[in-house]
Amino acid sequence: MIKLGILDSLWEMIFPTPRICILCKKKQEQIGICPACREKLAAYRQNHCRCSRCGTFGVTEENCPNHRKWPQYLKSNQSLWPYCGEYRKTLLEFKFKGQPWLAEALAKLMAPLVSKGDIIIPVPISAERLKERKFNQSALLAKYLARETGLEYAENVLIKIKNTPRQSTLSYAERQKSLQGALAVKNEQKIIGKDIILVDDICTTGATILTCAQILHEQTKGDIYGITLCSGIQ
Repeated sequence: MIKLGILDSLWEMIFPTPRICILCKKKQEQIGICPACREKLAAYRQNHCRCSRCGTFGVTEENCPNHRKWPQYLKSNQSLWPYCGEYRKTLLEFKFKGQPWLAEALAKLMAPLVSKGDIIIPVPISAERLKERKFNQSALLAKYLARETGLEYAENVLIKIKNTPRQSTLSYAERQKSLQGALAVKNEQKIIGKDIILVDDICTTGATILTCAQILHEQTKGDIYGITLCSGIQ
């Protein structure tokens, strides 16, 4: 199980995490989601069908195009939120506005989505993007998700070896093309024979999770399960 390091604890003492609802920003006893936002999310999930394979909102598995090219070893992707409204806003604040302190609270909310798997691996970002953003949002989510579930965390297995355009600006085909030759596996002995939980912040077209799963499966021969904060909407 992962424990917070000394620097993490010191940072928390100097800059304590705000006790708010991470969606509506209402003050409360601890960081998380307030009862009103929980009810709103529950109603949204009840009124919007989701694909049981890739997690896309607004579709069923039978009419969802996003996972049609997924191999059998890429079992599923599960997401906490739809990529819209306050959920989208919170993800963007976390990812682009220097709010890594949201990761622990988000991972606690994502933890119930984990039901299978042996080892948790984040989708990597390039060195250039890491320098620009100061942290890998998927790695932070994966780290805290491992701590919440007690599963093994392995950050330096799937790595990005070249920079790629922002995936949000590309079509499915363009995303797949841009990722060719951009990813690699090292320390492969850590994953041989294991089922992998692949963590990312968002799954829209499914191109990223598919490419990552293909590369990982070549080494592990096990199953791959995606866990993401948000999924797209059809």
